[in-house]
Amino acid sequence: MEGRFFRLRWRLLALVAALLVSWLAVVLYAQADERAAAIAAVHREEMLLLRIITSNQAAQIEAGRQMLEAIARAPQLVARENSACNALLAKMLAASPMYVNIGVADRDGKVWCSAVPFSSTVDVSDRSYFKRAMETRRFAVGTYQIGRITLAPSLNFAHPIVGQGGQIEAVAFVAQSLNWFTVALARTDFPAGAILVVTDSNGTVLARIPDAENFAGNPLPDSELRAALTDVRASGVFEAHDAAGMRRLWATTSVADFGLHVAIGVPRAAAFADIDRRLQSQLAVLGVATTLALLAAWLGGGFILRQVDALVAATRR
Repeated sequence: MEGRFFRLRWRLLALVAALLVSWLAVVLYAQADERAAAIAAVHREEMLLLRIITSNQAAQIEAGRQMLEAIARAPQLVARENSACNALLAKMLAASPMYVNIGVADRDGKVWCSAVPFSSTVDVSDRSYFKRAMETRRFAVGTYQIGRITLAPSLNFAHPIVGQGGQIEAVAFVAQSLNWFTVALARTDFPAGAILVVTDSNGTVLARIPDAENFAGNPLPDSELRAALTDVRASGVFEAHDAAGMRRLWATTSVADFGLHVAIGVPRAAAFADIDRRLQSQLAVLGVATTLALLAAWLGGGFILRQVDALVAATRR
């Protein structure tokens, strides 16, 4: 009797355990599907935000290009009238709060016209925007810099001015304020805990939301993100740790062909917050159900065995 009693109990326990393990497997499988769907949803939202941001940035760059083309046709510039050119650019700068300076340099890189006054010779021949405009003979976007006239951080756009003989006679440039750039980006409605990073073609941070003041002008500190941006180069989604060690779901894209990259990262834990709460609730229910089922199997085994023995005895009689 005693041996049969324990054998029946263990069989009931094994049956209950098998059912509970199957239930747990279904719950975990469903969770895996939900997590994959959550990741896909986060990346879709990120890419939508990036399209809006890069579209705005491309529009700003296009506005700078159009301004430079207008400057190139200005009579004051064609006649190389310094005082008249300075006055013209100062007037244009006053109407353009996104810029910290507008200027013109000769083919050797010496600035001769500027909206912001300067006293000594200013040479920009080593600046990336100037070299690119001279080499490509078309509109160019530079990299992070501190202006030699304004002493302000900026991203410069340049356009070559070609003379009648086909030679580049000068390069007109505008310096976009990175502070204004950051303020404009901060107006975007980001997901909770998200990080937005804009880098130039050298991987230098132009803007970062939040904490722009602590990152702008420095190399991207997030090693995994830096490596991913180098690999992706155009657009893509991936996972990487940020500088603080937090695992994030990243999406990145480039701004046309201007060498700028924009990336947005959402905490992985935040993406799974609702799913994790549901999983905890389900596991709590499963734990209670497991306890009750095992207890019922253990206590009910004796009752079942007594009923079976009574039935056998009645049958014999």
